[in-house]
Amino acid sequence: MKIGALVFLVLIAVGAVALVVTHQEVVPAPQDENWPAFSTTSAERVILEGPSTVFELIRQDDVWRLRQSHRGELPLADTAKVEALLKFLELNKPLRRLSISAGPENGFVARAAITVEGCSRLEIGEDDGSGVGVYARMTDKPGLMVLSRDYADILGRSPDAYLDTRLMSLNVDNVLSMRLSSMTEGWEVQRTDAGFAFITPESFRAMRVQREAMQLWLHELSALHADSLASVAPEKGRLPDLALILSLEGGRTVWLKIWRPLDGSAYWTAYSSRQDAYFLLDQERVGKLQRKAFSLVDRRLVDLELGRVRRIELIGAERKFSAWRDGESWRNDDAGELPGIDMRLWRLTDLQYEYGPVGALPARAEQALRLVLKDKKGVSLLDLIFYSDPGLQGGQCWAGRRGEKAFHPVDTRLFMDLQGLLPPLVE
Repeated sequence: MKIGALVFLVLIAVGAVALVVTHQEVVPAPQDENWPAFSTTSAERVILEGPSTVFELIRQDDVWRLRQSHRGELPLADTAKVEALLKFLELNKPLRRLSISAGPENGFVARAAITVEGCSRLEIGEDDGSGVGVYARMTDKPGLMVLSRDYADILGRSPDAYLDTRLMSLNVDNVLSMRLSSMTEGWEVQRTDAGFAFITPESFRAMRVQREAMQLWLHELSALHADSLASVAPEKGRLPDLALILSLEGGRTVWLKIWRPLDGSAYWTAYSSRQDAYFLLDQERVGKLQRKAFSLVDRRLVDLELGRVRRIELIGAERKFSAWRDGESWRNDDAGELPGIDMRLWRLTDLQYEYGPVGALPARAEQALRLVLKDKKGVSLLDLIFYSDPGLQGGQCWAGRRGEKAFHPVDTRLFMDLQGLLPPLVE
């Protein structure tokens, strides 16, 4: 047989196959009356069979849960993702229907399938060759159809794609009290009219809780997401290494228990009041929750309404400086208008101590600078003294209010900046 004739016969055969598969009437998706109604409100169960796993999405008490045959628990599924799946099925009707049968004799092999309770089982096959579609069939209906290629991607997703990994369900503003306990320490904080207050440890009751730090901790907790489901639970009877209990308005209590890894891995195991399953948390997320009581203390040394300050006085070794507010600027008799005073005052309200207080200064400490702030009537708003001490760590000095026996180590940068306002020593 000549080569030309052989090529001609091959082309005829290929064309015949293409004709059987592709020469079909196109039916626009919106007019497909045979497409099931995949309702987001009435669906109660969805079975997904992917290339490597089979799992179910089931609705229980108006929430969606994830069921896998090899796991006994039913963790929450992300409602938005489940509803998005059902909406996708509802809107993405066949691109076209084919009159040929849907049996394996015509080359159809199911790669993935989805069954929505009350609807037919939908199976997805290979690409249709157009680059935009895949072959599909309803198992209770004759004939093949072509669906969007997106079906192959969506039905090929793993169970993790639908897993709701959020561990806590709470509104930060509704939290009344928080209790943390670990192997090394514990604390309890209660919401008050003024913000937050320590209940325990008892030694912290006189300390202020920094509102911003507490709010940040609560927001991190409310937004906490796990990395994945844990393959095994902690050993039965083993106490958690970290436990959080929160009381909410309405008498509701939520909690979270976390166990450190015993095998040296980077993932901790978590179990919460929101989830019926154990999850894995990485060290970074755990670290944000594992706050020591001292890290929540409002360590700002000065709590002052800066708008009331009308005069500043600095007294150093044989040197003095004073300035007063004149409208939006600061002035003194020697230099006229003085820039930068407001910035220094703002930094003062942000000055935090390292630890303390201590009731007495070391003998080696020496008074280095006194700062006095007054209101428009000349009434003292703040009288703060800085002390130098060579025994402190580099970059630190002592600070304490005049007349009080309470001293804290603070960063020296503000002290040095204020000291720079003093006039030079006269020789």
